[in-house]
Amino acid sequence: MGFRITTNMTMNTYRHNLMNVNTTLSGSRDKVLTHRNFNSFYEDPSSATQAFRLRQAYYEASSQLANNDDTYKRFHSGWLSLGKAVDDLTDKTSRFSTVLAENGTEGAGRAALGQVIGETAKSVIQMMNCQYGDQFIFSGSDGLRVPFSWDENGELLYRGINVNAGGVQKPTAAEPAGGQAAGWLPDASDPALTENEKAWLSYYKHETDTPPAVTATEPEPRWMFPASSTDPVEQGWIDYYSHATDEKPAAAEPTEPWATKDENGLYPDVPAKGSEEYEKLSETDKAWADYYKDQNDLTKLNMMANEEVNLDLGMGMQEIDGKIVNGSVFNTALPGIKMLGYGLDEDGDPKNIVVLQQRLGEIFKKCGEDGSFHPPEDEAVSLRLMDKLKAAQAETTSQYVELDTKAKYLQTNSERLSEQKNTLNEQVLDIEQVDLADAISTFSWDLYCYNAALKIGNQLLSQSLIDYMN
Repeated sequence: MGFRITTNMTMNTYRHNLMNVNTTLSGSRDKVLTHRNFNSFYEDPSSATQAFRLRQAYYEASSQLANNDDTYKRFHSGWLSLGKAVDDLTDKTSRFSTVLAENGTEGAGRAALGQVIGETAKSVIQMMNCQYGDQFIFSGSDGLRVPFSWDENGELLYRGINVNAGGVQKPTAAEPAGGQAAGWLPDASDPALTENEKAWLSYYKHETDTPPAVTATEPEPRWMFPASSTDPVEQGWIDYYSHATDEKPAAAEPTEPWATKDENGLYPDVPAKGSEEYEKLSETDKAWADYYKDQNDLTKLNMMANEEVNLDLGMGMQEIDGKIVNGSVFNTALPGIKMLGYGLDEDGDPKNIVVLQQRLGEIFKKCGEDGSFHPPEDEAVSLRLMDKLKAAQAETTSQYVELDTKAKYLQTNSERLSEQKNTLNEQVLDIEQVDLADAISTFSWDLYCYNAALKIGNQLLSQSLIDYMN
């Protein structure tokens, strides 16, 4: 205890030693009352520093666990909704295949299925617009905005963008040097043309892909268009006429400021269709403005399909040169446009599975009571769309499986974070919490010493204060 009483002890010395004993007693009493080894940093700097670091790690683990569990609940809700949508899409795809294969009177089911498919498309979109709390699950990084909607023309939109973006072609250039008037190609109505020349003209104009036979008496006319040109537009027409390409050359792009891309690959200042600025443009520039607007929409869909909302869920989040290290965070964004598809393919057919079903439904609704297609060429179109619908269904199912995998990972990560949180809590308690039995024993001994010091001091001082001072 550091307390000694001697015959030559002064009052101040006694008081000082008694205060030390009292301080020791107060410390042991506080440990018993608070169950803590220390209540301030100065009492044990080393242990306090270690406990601070452990508590910081504990709070981080708690925050990560809360974020993880909230993300899992949102993913699970999305998994249930997407699973229902996949089931509906799979069922309708199977029915399409069955009804498409039927002939004769049994084919009358095509028209009935065509009527049903419109409502099915709406129900799928409603399921994809589900919410978790006040956030739309499948809206990517913009959870406050409804992901899918229909415009007044019945077009499907994702966050206000047409999912069929990418179908507008570049405006075609005018035929060089006045075209037929300059003698490149003759007028098809010219009575002087031979049958062979008409056949070649039809070939040059891509009305047929098979060139006429060349003989000594009936050579290829080629008329007046050159073999090559330094002008890119003229060379484009030469390549088109000779079937080196199936694409007509595009017109020269505008030199206006709105025809320049920004750092995001967008044309930010394209005149809106119907605006005063748009109406002042030439027909060619209007076509370019329409093309740029469509490309903007496609670029935006690409960006939205690849949005990320990264959270630190205990995977060691780290940044290098301002960029987050891949794999050190968890992407919580669920862009519905990526799950259902967007854009058009090389045939101009939609990639979105809901729009594909709509197109097939429209074709089936026009079928006759005997199952015949109206017009007949719709049969070939429906077969082509059916193959693409199956491919789109496989892609949507793949996205569903990926969502399921992520949800299971979140479950596993939750268990890991819970164990980590418990371990950190135990380590904090080992440092901060006292052994209560030992603390009580220490307090009892300190109290005994304190009482003994008081008793001895009282006995010593009670003889004579003057004698003691002498």
